[in-house]
Amino acid sequence: MNTTIESKTGVSTTAQVTLDWPEVADIHTELAQKLRKNLRIPGFRPGKAPQEMVRRLIAPQLERDFRVQVIEQKLPEALRQIGIEEFLDFSILTTDVHENDRFEFKFRVEYDPEIVPCDYKKGIELTCNQYQVDDAEVDHYLEELREKHAEIHLITDGARPGHYIQARIQEVDSAGTPIIGHLLENETFKLGEDYFTRHGANLEGVRPDQEVRISVQPEQGDPRAYELLIKRVEEHVLPELTDDFIQATFPGVENYQALYESARRELQAQWDKQAEKEFTDQLRTYLLSHTDFEAPRYRIEHFLEEMLKDHQKRQPNHPIDPEVWRKQYEPVAINDIRWYLLRKKIQATENLTVSPQEVDETIDALIKRSKPEYRDYLRTQYRKSENRREIENDLFESGIIRHLREYVTITPKVIRTGDFFKKGDA
Repeated sequence: MNTTIESKTGVSTTAQVTLDWPEVADIHTELAQKLRKNLRIPGFRPGKAPQEMVRRLIAPQLERDFRVQVIEQKLPEALRQIGIEEFLDFSILTTDVHENDRFEFKFRVEYDPEIVPCDYKKGIELTCNQYQVDDAEVDHYLEELREKHAEIHLITDGARPGHYIQARIQEVDSAGTPIIGHLLENETFKLGEDYFTRHGANLEGVRPDQEVRISVQPEQGDPRAYELLIKRVEEHVLPELTDDFIQATFPGVENYQALYESARRELQAQWDKQAEKEFTDQLRTYLLSHTDFEAPRYRIEHFLEEMLKDHQKRQPNHPIDPEVWRKQYEPVAINDIRWYLLRKKIQATENLTVSPQEVDETIDALIKRSKPEYRDYLRTQYRKSENRREIENDLFESGIIRHLREYVTITPKVIRTGDFFKKGDA
């Protein structure tokens, strides 16, 4: 047998295999004998039919079975000849049978690439956001808390600034015809701080069940017209953050100062989590951009297929064009697959592992942090192998980030979170 590589990339090889007839003759003979033995021809006793008739009748099946069995038996050796031990997928491109002379077939095999990670141990320099919660955000957060606990009074005598309006909003063209796709069925906004008021419309005095038509002038472009059906007008009476209210509403919090500091800590924890995610994304991007390899097509297609199935399962009433969807999400698939393969290589090189005990301890901690009434259900869910694998994968991810972080020098870019709200108020 002779195997010749015709083309090769980092993730696939196309090769031509040529076998001399003596290498496959026994397979051909055994198949022919089996087919003759099982052949039944009306009018002839077994074994008494003319040989030419027998050959003609078994020929199509013999050729099909012969091609399949030769490839099944000879492909492993062909792969060894070209140095491929593991592969993801293979396809037979052509087969040619030259009886009593040779058997040829061409195949394409796809595999994971050989990855040489960039020399990250020389050091990586990143500039990362470092968020600092300031008073402006805490004040905003406490106002949201007050809003959440507000008393709601229905207004029937006309909306005033500060009232909340719930409306059906339909954008219309210059002739008053509804624009398809520009309908909001139940939109709630605060009068005086809403889009319409900011762009010149006056909704003061509107009442429930009233229909109004307004025109606004955006900063750019032509005026836009809307028809509103007012469904509800509300006044929200916000509570004062007195010690009595705080103690009754937030167990364990004694006064305004304690609530203020608790809010600051909670917000800071959220921003720290955001900063960590951004750091991880930056680190992944750096490593992938400095390590040259491609993702196998087989993995890309499998990834997209699973994503599509998951989307269709979660949103069965939102049909999508699979081809458009695949094109949109292919860059995501390629990036995630490349990171998976690079991470796998670093884990193997550095001998980074996750033990079953670590998985169990993580699951126990998650269950303990959950509400008591959900714990039995969670224990049942985490006994499932797919859920344990997901925990294991998360631990692998956090473990490799910890390992890589040792070689990263971070220049912090300090961002005061209150600036976001100042920009929003401008």
